[in-house]
Amino acid sequence: MGGGGRRLLRFAAAEADIVSVLPASAGEGGLRATHLTLSSLRDKVAHLREAAGARAADLEINIMVFDVVITTDRRAAATAYLDELEDRLGFVTVDGQMTVDDLLDSPYLAFGTGEQIAEHLVRVREETGASYFGVFTHLMDALESVLSRLARR
Repeated sequence: MGGGGRRLLRFAAAEADIVSVLPASAGEGGLRATHLTLSSLRDKVAHLREAAGARAADLEINIMVFDVVITTDRRAAATAYLDELEDRLGFVTVDGQMTVDDLLDSPYLAFGTGEQIAEHLVRVREETGASYFGVFTHLMDALESVLSRLARR
C-alpha cells in the first residue's frame, strides 16, 4: 500500500505488510513538492511506526526514487532542477518554498556521481529505516554505477 497522508499511513500501519511512503497529495492535484524532503519522510515513517504499534518492526518500508541526475556538480544540477521542478516531475505540485538543499537531501531524488548517490541512498535508509528503494525502469541505466557501488557495501 502506498501513500503520504496521515490517514492512509495509519490505515497502512494496521493493514499492510509493505508500505510505500510517498509525498502527500496536494488539494489541487499531484503530489506536494514540500513533502519531497527528508524531514517530511522521517516524520511520516515515525507516524507510521507509532500507528503500527507492535507491528512496526515487521513493516517493510519502500521509498520510490522519482528521478536521478548523474553529475559531478550536485548543487548546480539541483539548482537547475528546482527551477524546472513541475516540468521535470509532472505529477508534483509546488505548494510552498523549496530550496536546493531540500532537493539534495530528498529521498525521492538523487543528484551526483554514482558514489555520491550511493552514499545518499545509504544515509536515507539509515535515517528512515527504509527496507528498500523502488525505481522506475527508465532510470535503470542512470543507476547502473550506483547499483554496482551499493552491491559492494
